[in-house]
Amino acid sequence: MGQAKTKGAELGTVDTSPFGPEDDVNKLTFALGIVTCTVLIVRPLPAQDQSNALETSEFVLAADLGRQVEEALKTASETGLGGLQLSEATLSIETGVSHESSVELHFIIFTISHRKQKGTTQMMSLLLRAPESRGLVKKIKLPDVKDALARAIATAAAMASSINVLPLDEAKVKFDFATSRNTKGEIEYVLLTGNASSSIDFSKTSKNSLEVVFKHE
Repeated sequence: MGQAKTKGAELGTVDTSPFGPEDDVNKLTFALGIVTCTVLIVRPLPAQDQSNALETSEFVLAADLGRQVEEALKTASETGLGGLQLSEATLSIETGVSHESSVELHFIIFTISHRKQKGTTQMMSLLLRAPESRGLVKKIKLPDVKDALARAIATAAAMASSINVLPLDEAKVKFDFATSRNTKGEIEYVLLTGNASSSIDFSKTSKNSLEVVFKHE
């Protein structure tokens, strides 16, 4: 009977202690796991991580697009523009604002791959200084221009210069376009001509434009 009582006491000790030595370790590990998850959720992203987070197929940074449009204007000018001079260019972009961090905001452009409604956006117009083309030696042949926007600009200039029955004072051309990213993450233009415009959902995608002005040198 004494042995039975001792056994009962041992069983009672096990039953009334919710965690044994191993369980205490498990409980501590489980608690630390919860703390770790909480820290990861509320930790603000560093600026570099914010930039990487925006480098998806759904967004393009407005600053990146602006620089690429400037390169397109420069490339187009290097074709000779049919003897015309690029006088000015106005880039209008439809932007949203990224709230990835309370410290830093990003103006973003929604690409054709954006999956949600774009919500409230702002139109931003940038008057770009035209690259100097007076006396510019022709460096690139039009068929060799790979950039879609640069090729469109150069083609429009060549067409305008061919209309010469009457003196040409000024020619204005406006290009509407959306953006996308290729498999390398590079920004590409989707010129809104023909069926391209009807296939894009502009409730999700930013609609942008570039207006260029050509004059005789």
